[in-house]
Amino acid sequence: MISIHQMRAARAALNLSQEDVSGFTGVDAHKIIASESGGGELDPQASERVRALLESCGIVFFERRQADPGIGPGLQWRDHTLDQGTRPENLNSTNDD
Repeated sequence: MISIHQMRAARAALNLSQEDVSGFTGVDAHKIIASESGGGELDPQASERVRALLESCGIVFFERRQADPGIGPGLQWRDHTLDQGTRPENLNSTNDD
């Protein structure tokens, strides 16, 4: 589960509003606004939907001490210069080689 700070930072990096995230994920905008304002964490299902959206936009999340013992939790941009092949959601019979 991502932290509220990671969610807010990723949203800002992607220039997405709380309403944008709500529209893309189906998570109630009021819940996103409340959680980012200190009203507690999102429930695990909502948090996972938000995480999936942000990751699909190129954000990579890491946990405390994952990248470095003195750093954590955080995020960074995925390197899109690497050939990642066909994404699973784009697989179909026309690209089945």
